[in-house]
Amino acid sequence: MKDHGVVFRLVRASGARVLAALLFALALAPVSARASVVTVRGAEILVDGVPFVPNGASGLTRLPELKATGANVIRTYGEEPGELLDAAQRAGLKVIVGFWLEHPRRGFDYGNAQAVAEQLDRLEHMVVRYRTHPALLAWGVGNEVETEIAPEQALAVWPGIEQAAKRVKSLDPAHPVMAVIADTGTDKVANLVKFAPSVDILGLNVYGDSTLSIIGRARAQGWKGPIIVTEL
Repeated sequence: MKDHGVVFRLVRASGARVLAALLFALALAPVSARASVVTVRGAEILVDGVPFVPNGASGLTRLPELKATGANVIRTYGEEPGELLDAAQRAGLKVIVGFWLEHPRRGFDYGNAQAVAEQLDRLEHMVVRYRTHPALLAWGVGNEVETEIAPEQALAVWPGIEQAAKRVKSLDPAHPVMAVIADTGTDKVANLVKFAPSVDILGLNVYGDSTLSIIGRARAQGWKGPIIVTEL
């Protein structure tokens, strides 16, 4: 409970009011559970050794309703995840916690060692803080970082993703790392395979008819691990 005083100040009220207050406080409290060990085996994701097929949404609210549809996971983009992780745990959902890698198209320079180091420090802070949360399924590093830039800029993006993935895995070997790109392009997945081998899960944002062929196109570029369609 975040505020024990609220509960204790109600002890002189009627029994019904005390019970209601206690139930309300307990509903808000994080659910106590141990952190899962999440691994990748070929194209599968395993949670404590059991195959886990991701089925969910990118969202922050109405988690019980989402769970009722049969979903088992949500994905974030870089928001502070603490309260969301607690809410997801109460709802019985896992979370792919996203960390926002800055985009070259918005002025970030992956050739600037100081800027990259500061970004990695922020990532490290997030991982250290939340790596033992029981709702954590995986870490997501970046979302469409490679889009709308010149080929020479893209060549610096893939090693930047690799640096982020390596940093995460050095701090939290119990959870895999996902990188999200916009569709497959002609060589995006191949570049991820070549320059970011520490990435475990491929996230693909894809729309329209391209969805029907996205998995095959990713495999054709050499991706052998799990694939999650992260936007649809």
